[in-house]
Amino acid sequence: MRHHAFALIAALLLAYAPAPLTSPALAQSDETVADLRRENDQLRERLAQLEATLATLLEQNQALINETRALRDEVLTLRDEVKETSESVDRRLDDQPAPTPPEPLNLAPPTDNPMDSPGQLLEAIRRDHDGRYPELMLDNQDAQKRYLFDLKRWFKALERDFTTRVTWLIDVVAVEEIHDESLNDDSLRIIFYVIDPDSELPYDAAPSTIIVEGRSALRVLDQPDLTRWTVNGIFGARPKLNTQREERGLIDTPPFVGPYVEFAYGFRVTSIVPVIPQR
Repeated sequence: MRHHAFALIAALLLAYAPAPLTSPALAQSDETVADLRRENDQLRERLAQLEATLATLLEQNQALINETRALRDEVLTLRDEVKETSESVDRRLDDQPAPTPPEPLNLAPPTDNPMDSPGQLLEAIRRDHDGRYPELMLDNQDAQKRYLFDLKRWFKALERDFTTRVTWLIDVVAVEEIHDESLNDDSLRIIFYVIDPDSELPYDAAPSTIIVEGRSALRVLDQPDLTRWTVNGIFGARPKLNTQREERGLIDTPPFVGPYVEFAYGFRVTSIVPVIPQR
């Protein structure tokens, strides 16, 4: 009877014994640790890459700092040299006598005919502009548009009223050959003063310019030492529109007439004849 009781107890112990250590739960835990180790290795590798990149950037930054310092030192050196040079130039200028201004050009009295010279035509057009627009205000777009619209009509009137045949006595101060496909092969730019026949003085303080072509140009070239000529042609006002120029400015070239208006003229030479000096 006791033998059967021991057998029954042994059977129960075998039935309810714990599972062995190689169960699936333990295998899963091993895999998780391996994954964490791999992730940790990847992070270490990424950290090493970032540290290397940081080291490179720090090295480049130091190079830029050194270059900036070198440039700053160069700028300071150049600044001192410029200052020293400027002071030297100022000292030399102070030691030199002041330049003598050129003597004013004696001019002939103006005539009653604005077509007697370009300068007199310029003054006539300026007076005409001031009379046509006595209280000109261009402080808004509407006023500007009205003014620009009226300028076109005024330009046509000027070209009509200030164009005529003229005969001028001129003194040539310079002759320049022109190479322009739109002009005759024998073309010259003549720079001159219009001369008053009575006083033999120029009408204008500034010289004027005309273009001479063909036989007239050859005639001038054949007599380079001759300065006084009689020129015949058609002279007329040709005002120009320049919407970028509201004031005269420091350099009055082309001559300023009024806001947006610059002076220009046309001259078509019909003949040019030398004035032979009397002996």
